[in-house]
Amino acid sequence: FYLSRLPENIEPTGYHLHLHPNFTHQNFTGHVSINITIVESAEFVALHTRENKITSVTLTPINEKGKSDKASKILYCLNTEMMAIYFERKLKAWDHYTLSIHFTGNLTFSLGGFYLSKYKNEKGKETVIGTTQFEPTDARGAFPCFDEPAFKANFSLSMVRDKHLHTLFNTPLLSTKPHLGNLEMDEFQPTVKMSTYLVAFIVSDFVKISNTTSTGVEVSVYASSDKLNQLEYALHFSCEVLSYFEDLFKIPFPLPKMDLVAVLDFAAGAMENWGLVTYRETALLFDPLTSSVKDKQWVALVIAHELSHQWFGNLVTMEWWNDLWLNEGFASFMEFSGVNAVEPGWAFMSEFPLRHELRAFSADSSNFTHPISVNVSNSKEINEIFDNISYDKGKQICNKSLTSYISVFCYCLGISGKRGYLISNSFSAQAMMKTWTTLPGFPLVDVTLNEKKVSLLQSRFIYPSSNNQLSCSSVWQIPLSYVTSVDPMRPKKLLMEGKSTSFQLPQNVKWIKFNHNQTGYYKVNYDMTMWSNLIDAVLTHPETFSVSDRSSLIEDAFSAARLGKLPYNEAFRLAGYISRETMYAPIVTLINELGYVEEILKIQLEEDSRSLIHRFVQLLFKDLYTELAWKNGTSFNRNQQKLQTVVTSLMCKSKYQPCIHEALNRFNMWRNPNIPIQPDDLPIVFHAASVHGPLDDWKHLWDTFVNSTDPNLKVKIIATISQTTNLDKILFLQSEFLKGENIRSQDAATLVSGLTSNLVGGPVTWRFIRQRWEEITKIHSVASFSMRSIVKNCLGLITDQGEILAAKDFFKNKGIVDMKYVQQALEKSAINAQWSKSHLPQVKVWLRDNEKN
Repeated sequence: FYLSRLPENIEPTGYHLHLHPNFTHQNFTGHVSINITIVESAEFVALHTRENKITSVTLTPINEKGKSDKASKILYCLNTEMMAIYFERKLKAWDHYTLSIHFTGNLTFSLGGFYLSKYKNEKGKETVIGTTQFEPTDARGAFPCFDEPAFKANFSLSMVRDKHLHTLFNTPLLSTKPHLGNLEMDEFQPTVKMSTYLVAFIVSDFVKISNTTSTGVEVSVYASSDKLNQLEYALHFSCEVLSYFEDLFKIPFPLPKMDLVAVLDFAAGAMENWGLVTYRETALLFDPLTSSVKDKQWVALVIAHELSHQWFGNLVTMEWWNDLWLNEGFASFMEFSGVNAVEPGWAFMSEFPLRHELRAFSADSSNFTHPISVNVSNSKEINEIFDNISYDKGKQICNKSLTSYISVFCYCLGISGKRGYLISNSFSAQAMMKTWTTLPGFPLVDVTLNEKKVSLLQSRFIYPSSNNQLSCSSVWQIPLSYVTSVDPMRPKKLLMEGKSTSFQLPQNVKWIKFNHNQTGYYKVNYDMTMWSNLIDAVLTHPETFSVSDRSSLIEDAFSAARLGKLPYNEAFRLAGYISRETMYAPIVTLINELGYVEEILKIQLEEDSRSLIHRFVQLLFKDLYTELAWKNGTSFNRNQQKLQTVVTSLMCKSKYQPCIHEALNRFNMWRNPNIPIQPDDLPIVFHAASVHGPLDDWKHLWDTFVNSTDPNLKVKIIATISQTTNLDKILFLQSEFLKGENIRSQDAATLVSGLTSNLVGGPVTWRFIRQRWEEITKIHSVASFSMRSIVKNCLGLITDQGEILAAKDFFKNKGIVDMKYVQQALEKSAINAQWSKSHLPQVKVWLRDNEKN
């Protein structure tokens, strides 16, 4: 028996799920009754199951008299996680049945399916809860089901639990009844039609605060009882943004309640289960004493993202996972819109390119990227497309036809396909849209100016490596925008439809700046004369260009330098203007670009040159540091608050001694007289203590981490103490990682990111990951977010060709060398090696000359 996808001859219309979990024995028993319609005559019923023991199956006709039939045969396919159930009865078209399945399963701490999470409450007592994470293909691990997004149905739940606990479900509680002595059973209202991956239930002792929106939706935020005082901001923001989306989409929220729950062990950031959204604690909780401006911003962003999914993804759903980008692209767009509406003083839209475009470019510049609409079949492939392409590139192609899109297709499927559903007129398969949804990668536009004639040539943007490049003849239809030196305030637009094109300007200009305000998903390179004129213009009159255009010029210049199309000395010359910059976006863009150069110098053991680039950074940002660092930021505007953190952190990490001295001084005051540290400064101070302080400071931080229940404080500590260069501490953290008691599995990626941040921890940690691979992948599946991050960080410090080949052999032996994230990590190592060969000598010369001058 083998099927890659469920056949369409049987459709589920409703589920009733009964579960009885036993947290002590870490297992559960269950019974699911599924109402099904036979659309076409069938020989068997095929549905999904994973690691559940099926104890009995019966088929009962609906609306006609007749006895139930027991299954005559059940076949399983482990590769596709399906079972085929045969009966003696013939399954004829348009017959209706109830399929009843009894089953048992195990509860683990795996962060997927129906799983366990534990914590110590304020009295020190360990408490275990049961929670779920079903997207994309883990509902089948909790109960047998038609686990594909197109098979929408109504769901109801009855849950048996201990009396001191309570149950949450997608819908409100209907009744609670005594059950078998000291137990109780909760019954819930049926859901609206929805996909299996959106089903959720939680059995816990969590507490809540609640409010009601202007349209009568009850909003509740849940967490463990010791976090009750950290829920206020999430409740306020949720009520406001939910009302905003109702007004924007002109469609009321279709459920009577919306619950948001802070789960202590959670693999992703959050999950949009309809009416019961689950979050990692740091994405929902806000404590003014330990949560920074960035933390508050993150809470708002994640809530806006998940609540927009209640319309995009839940109400309107892609037919199959190849169009995941429709869900995540829209939500990634709407998160900014939602935050901007509720918190207009944050001026958040200006950060849009920083958060989405740059991440998309980074992933999409690989030979091993994928189109945003991509064919996937199995669970591993589906998990892999939950990446920056689906989220960040997907956002780039979303247009403004949101309300009409939802209005037409609520409760239906949101992409054209074999079931015959169309998106809408504005989303039809036009030639331009097709190039952006079906082609991998993105274009680089080379611009040449000859008097008044502008010539454009497009090609796929890929960084060079020592490996052979994939041949590419892709041609995108690119909506271009530009401003000129003669008319810098009035952008012009044109559509580039072919490989090359040209046009005439009405008059001579010194420069043209393409991709005005970073509205297009492409990069630009200019001829040398124009680059020189653009850089001169930024150096002399930076205000001529918008904030976004200053950011994109920095990004395009350093990208052109990495491609070998612009000398690095010109990119560094442009960087010199930053000492006059006061806006967050251009400054962070330059910090990222200089950070890449500094990282390669570190890997190549070029400590003298690394010291010189630190000196260059200190020179660029010293005045801004003096103006902002370590000051009470309450009088600063939002831009200054964010700059204060990023510039102070940069100067300390660039080994600016006055910064390190002040950070250590503040750590000592925090440790001894227990003087509070401004939340935004906590990571800076903790990093200084971990890397530059005595070992006793490191131990104090570790003890604080173990004893604290504050998730924001804990993540700041683990991210910094893991950057130690002390070998004993590195080995200690590795052992704690495997124990999983003090360091939660959800924080493994953060830990490994820190351990691989230096040349002491990096090689030791990569060896540790290889040696303990089997243990680690039992906790973190090879397709998980955690393993993707772990592999990426471990290979980040490798540029030696022999080590790259050894890593490739290792992944080949583990059977995952063809997974995209492995290919991308190996490719990045090869790209870094090629950069060292091509650009390192030039950069070293410039750094020495700059120091002399």
